[in-house]
Amino acid sequence: MKKSSLKATSLRNFMFISIIVIIIILVIGFYFIQDWMKNEAMTFGQTTSSTTATKDAAAVKKLQDEITKYQAAATSANALIASSQDYQSQTIQDLKKYASANNIDIDNYSFDQTTSKEVKSSVTINGVKSNFITITLDNSIQLTDLIKFLKSIETNTPKMQLSGINISPVPDTKGLVKVESLTIEIYNR
Repeated sequence: MKKSSLKATSLRNFMFISIIVIIIILVIGFYFIQDWMKNEAMTFGQTTSSTTATKDAAAVKKLQDEITKYQAAATSANALIASSQDYQSQTIQDLKKYASANNIDIDNYSFDQTTSKEVKSSVTINGVKSNFITITLDNSIQLTDLIKFLKSIETNTPKMQLSGINISPVPDTKGLVKVESLTIEIYNR
């Protein structure tokens, strides 16, 4: 048997060709893997975008539902406090309506700067101002009508609250009272 002997030059040529083949295989493999990874990244990005878009759409829908759900409460809350531009005219209009509904005549309206020695108008707390109106009523009023009138004021929207009243009975007449002055606190922005 004859032994094949490799010579240094053939071994060198074999190694050179092997390294070139390995480099070609690595370049081709790198190209295919890079293309595959790019396609996977695009597919993942589209999937993530559609998933994110679906989640965003669901969040927007939920927010719209909540806005719709609480819109009535927000409208009611805004109605509790009159705007500062028209609170005086709105207050007078409301008081006239309540007075006529309860057989009461209002003689005078006065938006005073001070309603008593301690209390001043336009007290502001958290953006809500508190102003006062003093009204004088007709000489003698049925007590039941006065109570209904006061209840109308207290349940008014925008919010008004009775803060002072001077009342005395009319002598020799049952059920009639004289109201000297009536101070009402009005809340506005």
